[in-house]
Amino acid sequence: MSGLERIESSKNPIVKRVRQVAEGVQDGLMLAEGVRLVEEALDAEMEVVESLVSPRLYQNERGQELAHRLGQVSERSLDCTDQVLDRASNLKTQQGVIAVLRIPRWKEEDLFAAESPFLVIAAGVRDPGNLGALVRTAEAAGASGFVTLSGTADPYRDKALRGSSGSIFRMPLIRGILLDQLLSFVDRHSVALFAMDSKEGTSYWESDLATQPQAFILGAEASGIPRLLRERCKAMLKIPMTDRVESLNVAVAAGLVLFEHRRRLLAKEA
Repeated sequence: MSGLERIESSKNPIVKRVRQVAEGVQDGLMLAEGVRLVEEALDAEMEVVESLVSPRLYQNERGQELAHRLGQVSERSLDCTDQVLDRASNLKTQQGVIAVLRIPRWKEEDLFAAESPFLVIAAGVRDPGNLGALVRTAEAAGASGFVTLSGTADPYRDKALRGSSGSIFRMPLIRGILLDQLLSFVDRHSVALFAMDSKEGTSYWESDLATQPQAFILGAEASGIPRLLRERCKAMLKIPMTDRVESLNVAVAAGLVLFEHRRRLLAKEA
């Protein structure tokens, strides 16, 4: 086991800094924990500002390989005791590795780089786990970009990051923009808006989703989508459900509509 530096005290300032990154205090940085998530970050060629590894990571070949990869790409690579990593970690059981990553800076044009671009907009989704799952659903369905409106959970915080299972590393994303900024963004790129609502609108089975580029807006179950945003929509989409069920989890609802959109795109290309 080797490293540029060795940390043996949980009172080391680096531990405090890592905790601050996890809490969103260190601007421009995010934290990836656990073998799989750090592997996803490296596969996505994320910039690793700092990596911490402990003896627990070296217990198998997979962990040893990950430690080697981190040592090659980290701006600063640190060995520490398991006790130190316990203190720095947000996980119930840490897996011997933490990586401090630089949050990518996406340009607006990056969100439209796909051949058939469409976006997902999260408006007021405050639960970070739900937001992370929504990002993962968007990537799985082929979305070219993701936008979060101000008041939505931070997609780069730990729970959202884990909920996305690494999709956040790859998804072009603009976060925390104000409503008037979002409307200007939509106008600049001639985006057709489709809002999803559990009670109003046309069934997504029957809706015309052909206008490109499109953006599908998902709001919080309780508060819904801001009125000004609803008024700009080309259509309101609803999911036909039995009367006994009032609403669906936001990521589940998104999955139904986004994969229907994907099905139509693939049929068109066939």
